[in-house]
Order: sequence, then structure tokens, then C-alpha cells
Amino acid sequence: MSEAPRAARAKARTPEEKLKSLAEENRHLRERNLILSGKVEELERGIRKDPLVADSPQPNLEALESLVRSLRDEISGFRAEHGAISDLAREVRLLKTEMAGRKAPATEKPQRRQGEPARVGLFVDVQNMYYAARQLNARLDFGALIETIARERRLIRAIAYVVQNRDIDQSGFLAMLQQRNYEVRRKDLKVRADGSSKGDWDMGMALDILGLADNLDVVVMATGDGDFVPLVNEVKTRGPRVEVYSFTGSTAKELVEACDRHVEIHEGLLIHPNPAS
Repeated sequence: MSEAPRAARAKARTPEEKLKSLAEENRHLRERNLILSGKVEELERGIRKDPLVADSPQPNLEALESLVRSLRDEISGFRAEHGAISDLAREVRLLKTEMAGRKAPATEKPQRRQGEPARVGLFVDVQNMYYAARQLNARLDFGALIETIARERRLIRAIAYVVQNRDIDQSGFLAMLQQRNYEVRRKDLKVRADGSSKGDWDMGMALDILGLADNLDVVVMATGDGDFVPLVNEVKTRGPRVEVYSFTGSTAKELVEACDRHVEIHEGLLIHPNPAS
């Protein structure tokens, strides 16, 4: 077998290059098989047709024996190489499996042109904001929040994550959010048999943010929950800056340290109930 295909395989670095060189080796070995098979057939035809074999067998037989020995040596070598075909086929299958499992190259992230406003996404942990504001005897002004976030920036998405209590009518609150251009994600509060309850949007909020991160320059999270620290770190590796809007007294220190910018929710973002009402 020629050393050229083997040398090409030795130099191959990527799976694609190796697969190409293996295919060339396989083709070369099969061509050798066809050539040797043709020689054997030609020899058999010659023996049947050549009249000299009957008239003067000795010299012709010696010549034929020499040719047969030569062919046997080649066939023996081919058989050894034929085992290599099986090995090559196995390598090809493994390489194809490896290449099929490789991730397709990520599409290039859309870049913001110079002079264009930053693309921003707002994600509000409503339950966290509600309880934090209640400690100040106030409510978060969702309209003022979205206006502040979008100021001098292009708002791509604003999503509010709401946990609903079936015993409380929240229809007016939900309508207010939608009027202020929030997309509302809702799930029911789950009450356990022991009377305790569970309801959070941590996973859903994280999945939404990661799904939108490539199309944003700034991710704004309205929450003080320290469970979001790993999410903040992951988003930053993907390129967007992360801003956190929250109440200082009820915000995890780790979250403040992880984000690029922390903004304390101030009076301008709060609504205080009318004492007379």
C-alpha cells in the first residue's frame, strides 16, 4: 500500500481532515483488491486458453508458478491490509458519530451599531418587590420603573413574574401591568398539606433571561434575591451588563457584588398609600 494516504492521515488534525484521509485510504485498498482480482482472473483465462501449456508444460508451468507466487505474496499483503479496512471503517463510524455530536457553531450575536441606544430587557420578580416594598409601607411604581429603565435606551422586553393567590383578586393589578407594557408571567401559589406555601419564578425568570441575553446589551433585574447570583455571573460571560434594582435593606450582599450596577429603589419609584383612604 502506498504510504501517501497513511502520511496524509498522520498529518490530519481535525476530525474532518482525518475522515477525508481515511476515506482515501479505504478507496486505495479497494482499488488494490480489484487489480489483484483482475490479475488472478487473467491468469486463469490464460491457463485455459494457452495451447503451449499442453505442448510444452514445463517452462510454462515454471513461469506460471512464479507469477502465482508473486500474486500470492501480493494477496497475502492485501489480506493483512484488508483488516485495516475494517479498522478504517470503525474509525470512520466513530468520527462521524463524534462530528454529529459536535455543536453547530453559534450564530454571530447581533451587534449594536455605534450611536444606537443600548438594548435593554427588564425582568421583575414581583413577589420579591411586593414584600420588600411592604416593609416600607409602600408599593413599587411599575410605570415609573419601566420609564426609568427605558430612558435613553431601547426597551426590548419587560416581563413581570407574578405568583397568584387564588384567595386574592389580582385582576386589577395584572391589568395595570399590561397597560404599562409588561408581559405578565403567572403561576398559582401552591399550598402544601401542612399549611406552608411555595411559589417562585426563579427558574422561569432565569430561562427567559438566558434565552434573551444574546439580543440584549443590558439585563435589568428587579429583585433582591441572592439565589440569582449564579445567573448574573452567567449572563455577564455572555456579554450583557447586568443591573439590579432593589431595596437595599432586603437585598443579598452577594447579588450587589455580582452585578455591574446596583440601583437602590428610591422614593421616585414608590407609591405610598393615602393615609385618608
